[in-house]
Amino acid sequence: MRISRIKLFTLPISLSFLCLSTIATIVINSKSHTLALLNLLLFLAVVGLFSLLAVKDRESRQKILKNYKKNLRKLRKLNLPLQAQLLSQQEEIKFLEEEKERILEERNFFEREALHDPITKLPNRTFLIEKIDFLIKLCKKLPSVKFYVLFIDLLRFKNINDYLGNTIGDRVLALVATRIKRAVGVEDMVARLGGDEFAVIISDPLSIERTYEIAMSIYKSITSSPFLIRKHRIELKLHIGLAAYDHSHEGPEDILRDADIAMHYAKEKGLPVAFFDENLKNQFLESAEIERNLRYALKENQFLLFYQPIICLKSGELVGFEALLRWLHPEKGFIPPSKFIPIAEDSGLIIPMTDWILTEACSQIAKWERIKSNLTISVNISGKHFAMETLPEEVNRIIRKTGINANNLKLELTETSAMENPTLSMSLLKDLRKLGVRLSIDDFGTGYSSLSQLCYLPFDSIKIDRSFVSLISKEDEKPEILKAIITLGKNLGMTLVAEGIETKEQLKVLRSMGCDYGQGYFIAKPMPKEEVEKNLLSQKNLYQLVTLH
Repeated sequence: MRISRIKLFTLPISLSFLCLSTIATIVINSKSHTLALLNLLLFLAVVGLFSLLAVKDRESRQKILKNYKKNLRKLRKLNLPLQAQLLSQQEEIKFLEEEKERILEERNFFEREALHDPITKLPNRTFLIEKIDFLIKLCKKLPSVKFYVLFIDLLRFKNINDYLGNTIGDRVLALVATRIKRAVGVEDMVARLGGDEFAVIISDPLSIERTYEIAMSIYKSITSSPFLIRKHRIELKLHIGLAAYDHSHEGPEDILRDADIAMHYAKEKGLPVAFFDENLKNQFLESAEIERNLRYALKENQFLLFYQPIICLKSGELVGFEALLRWLHPEKGFIPPSKFIPIAEDSGLIIPMTDWILTEACSQIAKWERIKSNLTISVNISGKHFAMETLPEEVNRIIRKTGINANNLKLELTETSAMENPTLSMSLLKDLRKLGVRLSIDDFGTGYSSLSQLCYLPFDSIKIDRSFVSLISKEDEKPEILKAIITLGKNLGMTLVAEGIETKEQLKVLRSMGCDYGQGYFIAKPMPKEEVEKNLLSQKNLYQLVTLH
């Protein structure tokens, strides 16, 4: 059967409108309609129109045109919601783009805040670590590249916060940051590590001598003139450690550790700047080994106590002992206290070690009280231990455990430790006094203290440092400073104990000046408990060892 010409032209028109209606339905029901589909609909409409023009029969054209208009009206009805949805989608896209920009700005803000110190606006430790890590990787690829790290520590900055408040303390930190930045190049990074510690990365290929000059410029910029804040004149001291990158530094913490070691060496020696070199490296390795061995020694009971007698200078009677720690290493023998005590303090091991000393010394003196009554035992308390608010509780626990008479226990504190935080010191000392414990200022005259504040602290006695005792070289010589210390102690109602008495002349002068008690090699050396017990059991009077005519 032959297909007529009209039907032939009607077919693409019908197909066009069929596609048009189908696509319109899909578009309207779809959640992801776009302008491209709308254009496709218009294209199909145009195809239908041209198909209409190709039909020459009038009746057929009218019929087709009628269907076309009918479908066009449908198309218009379908197009209205489509246009509304497209407009809504454009507004949604605009909103999402604005929201994206806002989120990016917030992310950049939080990233910036996360990598910077809020007080000084300097890069923080995290940022510094990332920069050093980048430089280390760069140095491994390009051996000609080098950089240096400065570790800066402000001295006694905690006192500013304690006495003047955190607001002024924060202002001081911000001003310190400004002075450091002025002393270094624009390409160098200055960062705050936290607390009172700063770091500087000097990445120019400078010589170590030039880098040392920059470190000294930083030191002078902070110490040469005081900080004037709210009528307060604040002077700062600091120490700087300097380390250069070398191939042994695997990560950022390695070079920071070396700069920190150099800083502590500068602090120990009273230097403004110290450079980490092979000697310091060997000392660090030795200290690390001693610290490891100390931890093992605590577990294996390698410590023992020696007791140095303390006598009354007037009568020569034995009144007590000072407990002195000794370390008997199974392979190295006796290790001097001067070698391991500083390491124990830095590592925090001094706290469990002091607990052991207190327990052992109190147990021993409780036993000796049955042989000779009213013997005292003096124990040194480190500044780190004294800063702990739990110290009175620990002392009370040991007193109860050992059964010692609390009045026979004397705790010795350096004046620097006592004055580090006078408010806390007053509270702790009062709590210790309530236990019945005696309190003594150790190494008096050698530390940093304020006599106006020191005299209000509840101490019982003053221990005169050996450096003042050594000034006595002749029988008729009476150093004025030693006389002033004894007079001050008497006026404050304290007893006085002189340490380091090594000659007959020193003993006589101290006695004539009114010093109450004394200890030293001329009287008796520190001895183990077995030797002490032997002397006590034989009722040997230590006064017989000296001549006080």
